[in-house]
Amino acid sequence: ACLSPGAGPGDAMAFGWSFDLGSPVIRSIVLRYTGEATGVGLAFDNFSVASLPGPPVVSVAAEADTVCTGEELQLTASLTGGLGPYSYQWQVRQGGGAWFDLGIASTESVVVTGTSEYRVLVTDATSTVVTSDAVPVVATDDALCDASLLISCSASSSVVRYSFRSRLVKPFVTPGSGGLNATSDLVTGADGFVYVVSQNDDRVRRYDGLTGAFIDVFVAAGSGGLNVPVGLDFGPDGSLYVASAATNAVLRYDGATGAFLNAFVPAGAGGLSQPTGIRFGPGGDLFVASWSNDRIIRYDGATGAPMGDFVPAGSGGLDAPRGVRFGPDGDLYVTEQTNDSVRRYDGTTGAFLGVFVSAGSGGLDRANDIFFGLDGLAYVASFNNDRVLRYDGVTATPAGELDDALLSGPAWFAQSAGPRATAVPPVATSAASLFVESPAPNPFTTETRFAFTLARGGPARVTIVDVTGRRVATLRNGPTAAGRHAVTWNGRDDAGKLLAAGIYFGRVETPEREQCVKITRIR
Repeated sequence: ACLSPGAGPGDAMAFGWSFDLGSPVIRSIVLRYTGEATGVGLAFDNFSVASLPGPPVVSVAAEADTVCTGEELQLTASLTGGLGPYSYQWQVRQGGGAWFDLGIASTESVVVTGTSEYRVLVTDATSTVVTSDAVPVVATDDALCDASLLISCSASSSVVRYSFRSRLVKPFVTPGSGGLNATSDLVTGADGFVYVVSQNDDRVRRYDGLTGAFIDVFVAAGSGGLNVPVGLDFGPDGSLYVASAATNAVLRYDGATGAFLNAFVPAGAGGLSQPTGIRFGPGGDLFVASWSNDRIIRYDGATGAPMGDFVPAGSGGLDAPRGVRFGPDGDLYVTEQTNDSVRRYDGTTGAFLGVFVSAGSGGLDRANDIFFGLDGLAYVASFNNDRVLRYDGVTATPAGELDDALLSGPAWFAQSAGPRATAVPPVATSAASLFVESPAPNPFTTETRFAFTLARGGPARVTIVDVTGRRVATLRNGPTAAGRHAVTWNGRDDAGKLLAAGIYFGRVETPEREQCVKITRIR
């Protein structure tokens, strides 16, 4: 600010300053005179702050109000007013009890157990503290939590997971994980692992069925002549079958080791040309979409011998079939690349029954695969516009979509373990009586070790359970002193039998609490 040129002793002048809301709090002001005159004195007379913003107003939004037990969701704080910068403190409580601190960012990811309430405390630059209203989130274990839907995304070389209960889409296999390149079909094995076709490098990769973490390359590049793999499925014999589109064949691999066994359907057998989706039917036979000649071919599920065209070429207008799936009614549903539709055929005879999803219905653009969900809806991958569309599972009336930024070239579906299978521990108490550490190594082949700490001595039981909750081994059971204890598991059950590779849980139980840690055994 400048004094007027004629100002002299005793003259008064008023100056004002305005500061952005994001500026630091003004603690002091220093006046300096930089003119040429001597003996000049400056002083404040009636200094006051004209205005300060009011206290901040904060609200909290949760991605969903009902989720499956163990499902993760994000909380977001919305803030208006106040004077920045701001600090955050998220809190949680259950059953109307005490509040416990969580994270300190503007958003918070939580894993929900039971019925929980969440809130955030915000402090602005003037040390004003405001508290949001509590947002309740209910965790349930109903039938919609029995499984999740996995969606392969070809363009991003990733897999996402969809919850039928919360309707949230979350990352599962991150883009390019383990070298994944152009994700195609995927399937969950009996061991709980997820097997994913990596089309551009002719491999099948294996991932943890709960976390999506990369495990290994299950089928090596080009094994048995594999070239442009597309569809895959486990057969009744436990083997893994993969469609090799460039060689017009279906190849068979050992379901435990991934070793090549044979060409189950030799090149061109039965007229096979560029196979895409494959599926073992209710009777155990193999049904293969023959993309370039517009038919569905049936093969003996034990020998691979051709049994003729189940759906003859062009039946009902079939053109460039992709996915094949038997519905809850026993009929066969086929997605079409060219007609942007889904056709329905008798599951016993292959006779055309009608168009299930008509061309372009709901915005369908290149129908790639179909899946019938636990919620009674049919899900169809709309590859060209990065959408997964929902339809009534009986009438095919459009019922919304999964329009999510994570969907990039959605291609194929598989069912996986439900969110509740993560078996997360309950919310901590103020005087936690039990803490269980992560196992190491994990995954393991021959032996793994994990530790737990008791705040108070007492009875404790340590067991290994499988993904169904069945106890397979007891590692410790009896009085246990307070403090830290370590246990080792060698991958065997109580009878000494070496268990199959797969996902297990180390469970520690006390009279007060129970906690689980996930353990993955590989060969």
